[in-house]
Amino acid sequence: MLICTTTNHNNGFVRLLPEEIIIDILSRLPADCVLKCRRVCKEWLALTSTPYFTKMHLKRAAPVIFVQSLQFGNLERDELDLFIFDKGDKEDKMMKKMRAGSMHIGVERMPILSGSCNGLLLFKPMFPTNFALCFICNPVTWEQMTVRPPVCGGMLCGFFFHPLVKAIELLFMHPEGIGFQYFLYSLGDKKGRKTVAFPYWPTYSVNPVIVNGALHWMIKHDYKSAEISHCKNVIMMFNMDTGFCTLPHPGKQCCMPRRHEMMQLIEKDGQLCFSCICDRSLVIWVLGDYENWFWVKKYKVDLRYLFVLIHVIPDFYTTKMTLLNIQNDELLLDWRCIGLFRYHLGRNTVRKVGGARTKLPHMLLDLCITTSYIKIFVSLKRHLNKFCN
Repeated sequence: MLICTTTNHNNGFVRLLPEEIIIDILSRLPADCVLKCRRVCKEWLALTSTPYFTKMHLKRAAPVIFVQSLQFGNLERDELDLFIFDKGDKEDKMMKKMRAGSMHIGVERMPILSGSCNGLLLFKPMFPTNFALCFICNPVTWEQMTVRPPVCGGMLCGFFFHPLVKAIELLFMHPEGIGFQYFLYSLGDKKGRKTVAFPYWPTYSVNPVIVNGALHWMIKHDYKSAEISHCKNVIMMFNMDTGFCTLPHPGKQCCMPRRHEMMQLIEKDGQLCFSCICDRSLVIWVLGDYENWFWVKKYKVDLRYLFVLIHVIPDFYTTKMTLLNIQNDELLLDWRCIGLFRYHLGRNTVRKVGGARTKLPHMLLDLCITTSYIKIFVSLKRHLNKFCN
């Protein structure tokens, strides 16, 4: 914490530290500490209220992982379990637990964490209806706002910053004919606009992976449609400049729709990654050449080794494992009804993460949803005024 901004001189006079030094120091503090510093004096308030300071702080802020633990069968609002999994946390436990009341969330049904953008968290209804509202909040400033879909029955499927319009936007979809109509909603002018119709739609409970100016999802499985189940139409992409397209998954074509259920996308160090569970192994690919869609097989984890360490029966839990995050050569794995685990790729060690999972009876489903999040002190009003310009 910055205590004093003055230095003594030989002549007895006191001079303020240069503004650039004060800005440099304050921009390295956590967002909640910056809010406290802004109340110290008018000078510090002015220095931390400029777009330049906001961009510097956002660039230097260390990301954390927001984890929501969903336990179906116990969906009361007070049981909205949100955890912060800090990058620097050395212990095998969640750093902090937050309830709906502490975030001033006032919704009737349990919301699903649906991503983050520029320090804001987005939540969507667990069960989309014709009048379901989404809401956006800043956990640091305790502000929130609701968003009504631009079309009745619209389902949220994306939350991102659009560099062309210089605003945070939401992507909605709505069934129309034999396909789906997509809409963009801008937080700046609070208006929705149609994009294009597209025959595919992403899985509702899975957040998109945003890299290289595009949103990526695994396509929703439809066993009645051979075309959707085909390996060439497994990954769905929305480019902010050019629109929608479908792409194949890496590796050999399997032509097995059931295997597609064990495929997922994830981000690592700004690169798109693809994981698949096959033959009791977790295989992870990295997209080395984005323009040519060229994948490189990076990791292969023998799940039988992990099963032995955590005492899990392979045949029952293989399809219930989800890769949540890759950070510092360490995988964050979610075994439903069992818990969260950290597996280090280099040391081949696995450790259970405590705090974010309650062991449930096997007939009850539970899952974790994660998003990378950077704390920011900017108010929602400034977001709406496009502070990123």
